[in-house]
Amino acid sequence: MVIKQAGINGAADEKAAFEKARAKNHPVKIRRFFIFALAVYFGFGIYLLTDYQHQINPDGVSYISIAQKYLQHNFSEALNGYWGPLFSWLLTLPLSLIASPLLAAKILALLIGALALFGIFRLSYRFEIPGFIRGVLLLALIPVILRYAYGAITPDLLIATTLIFYLVIIFDPGYNRRQYHGWLGGALGSLSYLAKSFGLPFFVAHFVLFNGLHYLGSATKIEKKTVIKNFIFGLGVFFLISGSWIFLLSRKYDRLTFSTAASYNAKIGRMGQHHTRMLIAPTNPTAISGWEDPSYIQFEAPTTADSAAGNAAAPTVSNLISAWLPGWSRLRTNFHATIAVFKSFSVSAVIIIMAGLVYCGWAAKQRRQNVVLQTLLTIGLYSGGYMLIIVEARYLQLTCFLLMLLAASLPGLFFKDQTSIFRRALITLAPILLLASFALKPLRLLTIAQAPGKNLYALSVKLNNAGDLHGNIASDEQWVKTTCLAFLNNYKYYGATGRKPREALLAKLEQYNIDYYFVWDKDVEFDGGYKEITGGKIPHLKIYSLKEKLRERLVNASQ
Repeated sequence: MVIKQAGINGAADEKAAFEKARAKNHPVKIRRFFIFALAVYFGFGIYLLTDYQHQINPDGVSYISIAQKYLQHNFSEALNGYWGPLFSWLLTLPLSLIASPLLAAKILALLIGALALFGIFRLSYRFEIPGFIRGVLLLALIPVILRYAYGAITPDLLIATTLIFYLVIIFDPGYNRRQYHGWLGGALGSLSYLAKSFGLPFFVAHFVLFNGLHYLGSATKIEKKTVIKNFIFGLGVFFLISGSWIFLLSRKYDRLTFSTAASYNAKIGRMGQHHTRMLIAPTNPTAISGWEDPSYIQFEAPTTADSAAGNAAAPTVSNLISAWLPGWSRLRTNFHATIAVFKSFSVSAVIIIMAGLVYCGWAAKQRRQNVVLQTLLTIGLYSGGYMLIIVEARYLQLTCFLLMLLAASLPGLFFKDQTSIFRRALITLAPILLLASFALKPLRLLTIAQAPGKNLYALSVKLNNAGDLHGNIASDEQWVKTTCLAFLNNYKYYGATGRKPREALLAKLEQYNIDYYFVWDKDVEFDGGYKEITGGKIPHLKIYSLKEKLRERLVNASQ
């Protein structure tokens, strides 16, 4: 879409007048309100910290374990192609100061959330939002950000935060007149890649698209030249920083790669198997489990019986293509999943998107610079990228923040030229109601949560007190729960076996030299004279010591 220069200049003048009026009427009030919102954020966050200090998830175990390796200067094992390094790098400081790694991770997430709040505050000035509504936006963001910060230990809030600051740069109407915007945008884009590998394809596609729009919207040669410089310097800085990490990964894995996540997902697509139903050795001597670096997971070739039962897919070319390039059926499924995620943010999310599209049509006729269009393009590109892979709500945090900015600005844009009392009431009440629809669900979830991870932590303490339980462990199921227990008690977890015939199961346990077998399925009896060490004191869990019996079997087999 070509943005005419007259529209750009007019929008710049209009924007300047709007900001001048805002600054004149609310020069200190908004800054004070941000400080107040930040204080509320930290107060509420610290209050909730005791409830969420034990929250744990397998991805978080990997990020913490990698951070601990960096602290120990074990760089060769810390280098990882599956998990982005930035979260683990940032985690090293709180880990060095706080004894509990889970608490350290939550404090880091709380700080990242505060940075996200500041970034959205800065980004809100690219939108025409009245001062009072900007304050309401900040308050509505508090439970949303805290829900993401405390929901799970992942870098999803981190990548959203880095991209928010990048959008402050690329959404600037004066981008074609500021030469430093290019390299700064490239640096922020590289941070998004280091946070999560999805940042690389998204940044490149978004940066190319938006530099093209800024170029087409520039009428003078000087402005076009500035955009070209920004584009070249931005990509240069991005690939200089990102390329250093890509070089290290490519050396470690002996192939050119910016992430091994895609190849792992392709393996799943080809083989029809999943790591939660197989035994995998920890990937290095200090790893908790094989999940620390899924790059090394080797799936077993499917048996004839498995293939006949539909439990595995043959490694054909068509399966490989379908794993990398999703077909129409998968895209349709992911599209519906994306809409469902938007609705989970707010019941009004789809209405906000439709209203934004309507406004874009009106703004195009007026030849006005349109931040709403920029926002919708960003939402489409970001969510569309995940539709090609897999869709989860936590992946789309950036889109939630952008939808909230649209909710705060669209009512005022639609009724900007009206001066009636109804207009003033509408542009005040409508954003409040829309923003409340985003904030109420996270607020409810935060306040009703019953200390997630607390029971698992208590179980880990029980197991520590149960006796000398250490070494290599495996389980029949509950891969997530057992991975977290292994981290808390420093076991080596080899994975979940699923239900297997007795002889095949014992052969696998022998193969991996398993010391203890965790049986979560209450209907499974692991017979054969193996010692059960919990004495029935832990509901829904039996732990069998395999050391003596397996050694006897090995001795007998050797004789």
